[in-house]
This record gives sequence, structure tokens and C-alpha cells, in this order.
Amino acid sequence: MFARDLFPAKSRPVIVLIALQALDLASTLAFLHMGVQEANPLVRWSMSTFTRPLPGLLLVKSFSAVLGIACYRMNRFDLLRRANIFFCALIAWNIIAIITAIVGR
Repeated sequence: MFARDLFPAKSRPVIVLIALQALDLASTLAFLHMGVQEANPLVRWSMSTFTRPLPGLLLVKSFSAVLGIACYRMNRFDLLRRANIFFCALIAWNIIAIITAIVGR
């Protein structure tokens, strides 16, 4: 069974956005574990409001997913696709930060 069988074509961008949020969460936790600092001031503030970074990250990622669902419901598929491209680049940046942290050890 393929994703195209499970989800209609118009819902795929929001599914991809939610998957990218999960990948961003995982890669952010990985680079934080390696001692790399979060660059986004909003995410950094959200993480600092809790005793551990995970609740703050989950809050930001949940908000992003809710915005993605709102875009889907308002038929803003072009905006969802652009957000997906942005988050792909962000995850690539996180992976580069992880590799740099590993090499720098």
C-alpha cells in the first residue's frame, strides 16, 4: 500500500508538512544533545519557558502543524508547498549542524 492510496492528492502537502515537523523535531533534539544551540529566537524562547527543551519544541511544532491544517482547510496548497520546501531546507541545515558537531568533537 502506498501513500497515494491512503491519502487523496490534495491532502498530501499537509501530510508532508506534519512529517517534516516530526523530522525537524528529531533533528533539533539531536543537535541540542550534541551541544549545538538553537538559532531561531522564537523556538529558543519556547524551549526556555520549560525546564526541558522537549515541551517547548512540541509546542512550536504543534503550532506549525495547526497552521498547516488551517492552510489546507483554506485551500492554500501553494503556501503549504512553499512551507514544505522551507522545512526541507531547515532539516538539511540541522543535519549539517549535527555533522559539524560530530566532526568537531
